[in-house]
This record gives sequence, structure tokens and C-alpha cells, in this order.
Amino acid sequence: MSHEESARPAVARFYRPELDALRFLAFLMVFGSHVVWRLPRASIFASAPALALAVIASGGFGVDLFFVLSAYLITELLLREKDATGSIDVRSFYARRILRIWPLYFATIAAGFALQYAMPLLRGGEPRIVLPLGAVLAFVLLAGNWYSTRGFVSSPVSPLWSVSIEEQFYLLWPLWVRRCGRRALQVTAVLLVGVGWVTRAWLFARHAPYPAVWCNTFARLDPIAVGVLLATTLHGRSLRVPGWARPALLASGLVLMAVAYEGCRIQGEAVSMTAGMIGYPLGTLSVTLVFFAFFGARFVARQPLLYLGQISYGLYVFHRFALDAAHAARLGEAASAAAALALTISAAAVSYRWFERPFLALKKRYARVPGAANEAEVPGRAERAA
Repeated sequence: MSHEESARPAVARFYRPELDALRFLAFLMVFGSHVVWRLPRASIFASAPALALAVIASGGFGVDLFFVLSAYLITELLLREKDATGSIDVRSFYARRILRIWPLYFATIAAGFALQYAMPLLRGGEPRIVLPLGAVLAFVLLAGNWYSTRGFVSSPVSPLWSVSIEEQFYLLWPLWVRRCGRRALQVTAVLLVGVGWVTRAWLFARHAPYPAVWCNTFARLDPIAVGVLLATTLHGRSLRVPGWARPALLASGLVLMAVAYEGCRIQGEAVSMTAGMIGYPLGTLSVTLVFFAFFGARFVARQPLLYLGQISYGLYVFHRFALDAAHAARLGEAASAAAALALTISAAAVSYRWFERPFLALKKRYARVPGAANEAEVPGRAERAA
């Protein structure tokens, strides 16, 4: 240990296991929505109650839940470092983000680009270009969400558009937290909500299609702002939520998601100004209620859930590959969904163990808050025991 490291003030250990379980729920929401979107209404889900189907289909709001989690955790960790050291080591922060996100991210882009040529050739056909060079360049430059505003690419890497938004947040936020106090950060969060509302109003007035709003960074700032407000207001404290209230909060959040999806049709081709301006804030409110349902809850801190939450980055990255593979196998609808989930978990577990872990070991060298296993999907074996 260097003299500089030994002289660094101690930072309180930080790890909230329930947020790993919540992260896995966010993945399941996205996975379920992608399963339902592939099916005709006359499917195995048609016999389910309409509300249950709407809840599954509205799982795209799991992306918003990821945004809330990331903004909360990153802001909390940065503030803890600043309180303990008087500043923020921005370069170390960037190094941690790069080592966690970039290896799997860029490997996935390369795999998606190569597969569109390899698979048809193995079958003796011509390649079908679903990920053109322009899209590859956009995703490589962490601007995949802006490319997706013109329409989602028909490639398994398509869900990575949300990673672009998070990376844009990570680029700027530590610089701002280093300059501002908690009150200024709260004001900033309120302004971010305003920017989101104004941007959506402008886009809806221009009759923008769904991806142009859903993937626009400036239109998706509300859940990020909520995460910032939670971090700056709670100061790391837990919420004292009665046990009976947690299921009520979770159920209310899921129902509100369904209302935003089915009632406001915000993921439809043509979204009205009124429906859009109600639907997006309603979606943010719904994931906030889900966050409160889990935050501080001990009953969800079970090892299987924790592990699945800790590999959720890989789950999110691989699930479209798995869904495509299961669909190509021409299994039944239920069997296809089950096989895709099993394949996703297997791929994420292998990736975490054999590909991601070496980078995580390097990442620990740049840690400034010990035990920060929740840091935007960054766990380690020792940290899980914290």
C-alpha cells in the first residue's frame, strides 16, 4: 500500500443487498416485455387476465428502474467519497465504469455484428444486414440511443441503447457532483425533470414516433432525477416501511405501469400529447413505488436473488440473443420463453465468471468506497459477503 493510500481518509462501507434483488426484477420486467411483444395476443397469455398481460407487456419500464438504481447508487457513492475525502477522484470513477461496462459492451457489439454474417453463411444463405456500420459506429461511440431514435435495429444488441444513456450520465455526473453540494444537486434534479417534460412536449408536438421519445436522453431524465433525489435526500438511510405496505407499494407500481402502457399507449406508433405527457411521468412514479417496496427490505436479500442481481448486466446484455435462439429453435411459446430465460442466465453466469471477473478484479484497485458491490452492477465474491 502506498503512502497516499494509507493517508486516504476511511470511507464507510456501503452495500445494500436488496438493490441486487431489485436489479434482477428490473431485468425480468424487460425480459417479460420482450417475450410478450413477440407473441400475438392470441397466445398463451391471452387466457391471462388483461391486467396481468398489461403488467408483463409494460415491463419496458424496467429500463426506468435501472436508471433510478444507477442514479441513486452512483450519486450515493460519489457523495460518500466527497464527504470522506473532500473531493472526488473522477479519473478513478471513469476507470471503474470502463472496467465494468466496456469489456462486455464492446464484445457484445462485435458479436452482434459478426453473427449477422456468420449465421447466414453457415446456412448457405446471404447475410441479412440488421446492424449496419452506421449503427455499429453509434453504439461504439456510446450514442446507440440516438441512432435508435430513428427506429430500433433488428439486432440482439438493440437493448444496449439504454447503456448509452447511462454512460452519458456517468461521463458528466461526477464532474457536477464534485462542484456542487447536496442542495444544488437536488435543484439540478428538479431541473432535469423539467428538461424531460419540455423535451417530450416538443417531441409530441412534432408527432415524433415512439423510439424518438423513448430513446432520447433528454426525454428520459425523470427516473435519473428520481435516483439523484433519493440519494441526496436519504443520505444513505433506509426507509421505515411497514411489512404490509411493501406488497401494496409493489402492486401499486406494477398496476401504474400497466396503466401507462395500456391506458396511455406510450409505446404505440402514434402517441398523443395528452397520453404521452401523462404516461411517462406515470411510468417514473411506478418504478419509484417499486423501488420503495424493495428499499430496506430484508426478506429479499436471499443468496440466489443476490447472485442473479449481481449478474444482471450480463442478463440484460444476453437476453435478446437467447430469445432469438429460442425463437429459431421453433419451440412452443411457453417452452421458448423458459429456454430463453435459462440460456440467458447460463450465458450471464459464464460471462461473469470467466470474462467479466478479471476486469472486476482490476476495478477494485480504483475503489474509493469499500464494499460498494451495488455500484451499477459491480459485485465481487468478497463484497457479496458484506
